[in-house]
Amino acid sequence: LNEYVPSIEFNEYLKREGHVINEVMYLQEFAEGWGEHWTEKMEDRPCIGPTMYRQISATQWDGYVFGREDMRMDSFRCVSVQGLVSILVPELQERKPELRSVFVEHFEMLLHQRFAGVEFWAARRSMVYAKALRATGNAFMRAHLGYDPGEGNGRMKPREGGGAFIAVHFRRQDYLYAHPDAVPSLVGAANQINRLKSKLGIERVFLATDSSNTDKKKLRKLVKGLVWFTPSDKALRRYGDGGIAIIDQWIASHAKYFIGTAQSTFSFRIREDR
Repeated sequence: LNEYVPSIEFNEYLKREGHVINEVMYLQEFAEGWGEHWTEKMEDRPCIGPTMYRQISATQWDGYVFGREDMRMDSFRCVSVQGLVSILVPELQERKPELRSVFVEHFEMLLHQRFAGVEFWAARRSMVYAKALRATGNAFMRAHLGYDPGEGNGRMKPREGGGAFIAVHFRRQDYLYAHPDAVPSLVGAANQINRLKSKLGIERVFLATDSSNTDKKKLRKLVKGLVWFTPSDKALRRYGDGGIAIIDQWIASHAKYFIGTAQSTFSFRIREDR
């Protein structure tokens, strides 16, 4: 990422600046919605819902940031916003002399400035997954999927066009209630996967899912050659749920063929990687 824009890791920030952030901008939608016409706008508003921050004195807040509960903030504000990322720029530039650090929570509320353009892909390709996560995923592919992706630098195209396996992202959990039309039953998913296996002549299938172990085992009985990554307790402690998800993402991005879950951001990111 440093090849694209000057950056530091959060642990480096803590060493340099301590456990203090000058300001948190907590982005949220407008409570009243867009109205009749969508326009770019940004306003300080009361927080719509609960946040992970609390005021502990007249001039200080604390909160949960990147897994740490020992962070302190000089200022916290909820900001209702709709627009492109550039809507933040004027204020941040104007206040640069007084603010050394700003944490923008829920940056996903803003729209890409140039989605899928040259700058978008230059930034996206600069974001390389940690070597340890890639190595863990590579070891799994060698051991269980008959594919050696090589070491590379995190940006290389998959060797031989990807491994001879199908990757499936099968979202369950809250999607069963939030998007029931987008998620097939276990039998329905198995039928889709088996048809695809027959069509492509591929036997191995990698499953990335938030399903329960019980559901995964049921699916494995319906789909021969189905495997998934199960982290050790040590790996789970070291990488956390987010790191384990990236290992799944890395493996899925190397498959010859990928099938995801409709409306899932995780499936979308895998397609971006591919």
